[in-house]
Formats: sequence, structure tokens, C-alpha cells
Amino acid sequence: MKKYLTPTNWSEWRTYLEILLGRRKEESQRATMIRGSGGTFALKIGAVIVGLALSVSLTRILGSHGYGIYAYATAWANVLALIATLGMHGVMVRQMAIYQAQENKALLKGMNRFSVLIALAASAAILAVGYLGTWIWRNHIEEELLHALWVALLIVPSLALIRMRQSAMMGLQHAVKGQAPEMVLRHAFLLLLVWLVYLILQPDFTPNHILGLQILSTIAALILASRWLGRAMRETGAHRGETHYAARPWLLSALPLLFVQCMQVINNKADIFMLGVLDTMQSVGIYSVAAQIATLITFFLMAVNATLAPVVARLYNERDMARLQNVITKSARLVLALSLPIALFLMFFGEWILVVFGPDFADGERALSILSGGQLINIAMGSVGIILAMTGHEKILAKTFGIAAVVNLTLNALLIPPWGIEGAAVATATSMILWNVSLMLLIRSKIGLSTSALLTIKQTARY
Repeated sequence: MKKYLTPTNWSEWRTYLEILLGRRKEESQRATMIRGSGGTFALKIGAVIVGLALSVSLTRILGSHGYGIYAYATAWANVLALIATLGMHGVMVRQMAIYQAQENKALLKGMNRFSVLIALAASAAILAVGYLGTWIWRNHIEEELLHALWVALLIVPSLALIRMRQSAMMGLQHAVKGQAPEMVLRHAFLLLLVWLVYLILQPDFTPNHILGLQILSTIAALILASRWLGRAMRETGAHRGETHYAARPWLLSALPLLFVQCMQVINNKADIFMLGVLDTMQSVGIYSVAAQIATLITFFLMAVNATLAPVVARLYNERDMARLQNVITKSARLVLALSLPIALFLMFFGEWILVVFGPDFADGERALSILSGGQLINIAMGSVGIILAMTGHEKILAKTFGIAAVVNLTLNALLIPPWGIEGAAVATATSMILWNVSLMLLIRSKIGLSTSALLTIKQTARY
């Protein structure tokens, strides 16, 4: 196992550490990735600390039922904000990295402006449909949940714009500043506001109060993200001169990615949505906490993916396949080595963490173990989604995620009624394993690259 989970020799580890700490001055793609991943890793640490503090605060304030309503409404806001990007935020990472390498300032400027127009127009349409739909179905929705959904819809425009700015910054290789507003600052602002208001409103704090505060925190994060992107654009010189648009090619690339993202959302959120329909808000609350904790296993994968995405786009565009394979393999092994201890701890000792959220949440122990097993397979298969998206193979992503989404929905419908949150966990873990293994095999056959962390050095040399 050791040969799979470490670089060729320990001197490489020392080199990585020296670059990360700034002791080795190196201007290479490897150094850019290491510094970017290190910064993103620090962000992830901050995000985990703030996220857990926020979740513990909310579960203690609202209880499992109230937190279930909040989690359900927030899940819808996140899904609709993703749809409001129309898939453009995935295209932006790839295209802005390419435009920057080509020094095409006119298209850099045009893509940035076009993304704002898309987010605002799509958000307006989503809000209109959302309010109309919930009003028509108001007699079939619990009143407290209905009001929470109405407030949550107002989060959509700001959150969609934040994601557009994040993608632009990542494409310009400012991964840390790009991710900070959504990953850490938005939740930090919310945590601060929650405790300030709770001290005033204490015993009448409801999910709607927290959702209202989330609107304010999202707007604050958006303002900061916009300022940072403005500075990054000025550094490229793209804020001056002509503005060119390639709307048709951008949208043609974005729409398949939108489908992919929607299918991925189904795979990630169908369990919560269907628990809300087939079970209780208390189950939604308990399961949401277990699912959130299970995502800790992807901690290092997300840190690496943020800087891996523009690197894959650039190396694939240059057809430097040997170098690309080397980057993919080493990053995958590093991620698996670091993620494995977290996965094993959560699979066998997850209850120790769950009880911190409240005594009710210990009921999510088995669901957490199941979800952790699925996430471990996800890690072992490597950065499959990023690699396909950054190499222009959106249609492969779309088909695979579509099949996995159908499997997920079917399994949730079959397993939630008899098994509750454990059934939702089995359905989600199964679909996760299905699409990760399928994408890993498709990348090997279609592109000639191997994403798995378990690839041997001898196999790597063939590519």
C-alpha cells in the first residue's frame, strides 16, 4: 500500500513542504499547484471550523426539527443558485485560464460581464417561478416550512453571483481569494450575526430569522468577492480596452455542464429533498448533520481540485499529456493518503462527533458510516469530474451523472420508507460509487489518462 500512497521518494515530500512554506523559490506549474493547494487547504480548515461552529450553534438553538426546516430551505437555495449560473461558472474556470494564457484581455472582460448578466437574468426567472410554485402548493406545505422557503429564495441572486466571481478568480489562478467569500466569510458573517441577534431575540429565534441573516451575510460576501475580482482583472489589464463576447460557444459549453451540475445536485441533495417528502423534518435535520460531517473526507480533494482545474485546462490545451498524467497521479495519491484516516475515524467513531450537535443527532451514526464509505471510494477514484470538465468532455459527464441521478432517486424512493435516514445514506453512497467508478473508467478509455490514486508508477509511464 505504501507505494500507492506516497511519492517516489521522501525527498519529494521535503521539496513540496519547502515550496509550501516559501523556503524554496520556484516558479513552475508544480509550485503554483502546491502553493494554491496549501492556501485552499488553509481555507478548508477555516471553513470546517466555522461550518461546525455554525452548525452546532444552529442545532442547539433550533433543535433537530427547526434545523431540519433550515437545512431543507437552504438546500433549495443552494440548488437554485447553481441553476442560476446556467453552468457558466464551470466554463469560466477553464476559459479564463485559457484566455489569460493567451493574453486575450477582451474575452476575459467579456466573459466576466456576461456571467453577471446570466446570473441576474436566471435568478429573476427562478424567483418568479419559485414564488408562483410555492403559492400554488401552499396548502400542501407546512406553514413554517413554506415561510422558510420564501425567505430562502431571496438568497439565490447573491449566491449565484458569488459563484460566478469564485470561478473567475479560480480561472485567473487566485484560488484562495476566489473561494474565501463563499467557503469561509459568508458563514463567518452568518455565525457572528446569529449570536448577535440571538442574544436579543432569545426565546423567539426561528429558522426564518437565520435565513434572513443569511441573506445579509451573502450580500456582504458578494461585495468583498466583487472587490477582489476587480483587482485581479486590473492586474491582467482586462479592465481596459475592448470587450468581446463569445456568448454562443460559452453557452453551448455551459448548458451540458448545467445538466451535469443538476444531476450532481440530485446525487448530492436528493436524499435531503426526499427525506423531507417521505419522512420528517427531524430526520432531515439529523441526516443533514451526518452528510455535512461526511464531506470532511473530501477536505483535501477540494483543496487540490481548486488549483488542479486551471492546470488541467492549460496542460490539456497544450497537449502535454505526460506532464498532465504526472500531475493527476501525484495529486490523487496525496489526497488519498491524507483523507484515509479521516474516513476511517468517521466510519467507526462518528458518534463522538454527532453528540456534540445534540442528543437527537446520535441517531445518525449508521448513516454517517455509510456515507463515509461512499466518500472514501470517491477520493480513491481521483478528480474525475474536474478532469472531464476541464478537457471539454461535458457530454460524458452529463450522461454518467444522469444515470447516477436516476439510480439515486430510485433507491431513495425505495429505501427511505422502510429504513429512513439509513436508506437515504445507502442510496446516496451507491450512486456516488457508481458515477465515480464509471467516470474513472471512461477517462482511461476516452482520454488515455488514469485518475485513480491506486495507479502504479509503471502504469503511469505508459501514458
